[in-house]
Amino acid sequence: MKRPGHTTRLFYLLFTALLMLVQTACHNDEEIRIVPQPETTLGGDATTLDITLARGDWQITAITTLDGTTMVGDNNQPLKLEGLGTVEFRWFTLARVREDVLHLEVTDNLDGSERGMILYLTQPESSYTETLTIRQQPCTTVYEVKEMTYTLEEGDGETESDWMIEGTTQVIHAQQEGIVRFNPYQNAWNYHDFKCDAKDAFTWMLSDHDYLVPVPDRLTHGQLTFADPTETIAYSQWTVTSRHPLQDAPMIEVAYEGGKKTTVSCRILYRELKATYHLTVANPTSGEERHYTGKLIRRYPCDYKLEKKVEELEP
Repeated sequence: MKRPGHTTRLFYLLFTALLMLVQTACHNDEEIRIVPQPETTLGGDATTLDITLARGDWQITAITTLDGTTMVGDNNQPLKLEGLGTVEFRWFTLARVREDVLHLEVTDNLDGSERGMILYLTQPESSYTETLTIRQQPCTTVYEVKEMTYTLEEGDGETESDWMIEGTTQVIHAQQEGIVRFNPYQNAWNYHDFKCDAKDAFTWMLSDHDYLVPVPDRLTHGQLTFADPTETIAYSQWTVTSRHPLQDAPMIEVAYEGGKKTTVSCRILYRELKATYHLTVANPTSGEERHYTGKLIRRYPCDYKLEKKVEELEP
């Protein structure tokens, strides 16, 4: 016959052993855990975020979009980071500044919808992996151009450009001599490039909207001068072309011989103007302003070079 307290003591011993196993498992899980907070949501404006992780023995083995598409860098290779260093994408820069700290910089989210990334953090020895999801809401702050001015700083000025654009080419087969008329500036366009080192210099703009700014015409007696009326173009990180008035220049006449093949070709010569721009954009609701300083490089047609080649007609 069992003593009354025997069953109770046995149950107590089993319960204590089970509790110790559970506590040990939880303790081990806490030891291996990397990400204290598996998901973070940011506002739509450009911002920075420091992320402190629970431990430092991990690598970023992959970065994907929220729907699982692998993100790749400029070299078309998947984004990853084994130790300290930096990875860059179209709208963010992610730096591992310490073994357990990530520093994130994101631009304004003007994509029109939520965007984000999923970081895969893996311990090399065990292949244990956790994910860290970072979301960014769409930007609700809209900026408008408030002012654009230009100055001449060191390295600025106007020079002859090595640009030469092919203009008009005329090929004449004629038995009688005559005259051909054409506009040598038929393909005369202005070319503009805005350059700025600020990371958000071109990311504050809505993708479906043009932000027009004035541009100087040329340098006259050491001073920046503007056309009348002032020419305006879209502020952009890409080359912007505009029509030059020389496209309406009078026709020129070129004589050709009879019984010959005459080829008349024209190349348009350019000058290059470099100036420093100062752009101020503002939020019309809050009044918040952003300021950008960079370079404008403007190439405009200034002359043409005519070439005439005369050959015998083929029998």
